[in-house]
Amino acid sequence: MKEERSYNREGAAFDKGETFSGVPYELGLTAAQMQAVRRVYDQYLRDIIHPQW
Repeated sequence: MKEERSYNREGAAFDKGETFSGVPYELGLTAAQMQAVRRVYDQYLRDIIHPQW
């Protein structure tokens, strides 16, 4: 059976299904929040430029 684990920057093993593996939790939350704001902003720009979309 093939080993499916990887290792984070501290050398600890993690499963490929883990989110933000190797990234500090608070930094991961900040990145997710920034992505959410970016999506809203991108939609706003699309509505201005191409209202029919």
